[in-house]
Amino acid sequence: MNKTNHIFTHLLPVGTPPILIPFIVIIESIRNIIRPRSLAVRLRANIIAGHLLIRLLGNNLVINFKLIIVII
Repeated sequence: MNKTNHIFTHLLPVGTPPILIPFIVIIESIRNIIRPRSLAVRLRANIIAGHLLIRLLGNNLVINFKLIIVII
């Protein structure tokens, strides 16, 4: 029973008025379900952006290097 109480204490902030408890529990439960998905989307977007940046800078460096060789 102690582990169950520990799980439910994270769904309810301290000092919540009794009339709001059902709404807060529902909102916190939905938040706990959605949060991992939103973090996964953000992580994927950051990885893609990093790879695009590397490719753009890499292509630009190759073009500039060829230009320098031609000028010399």
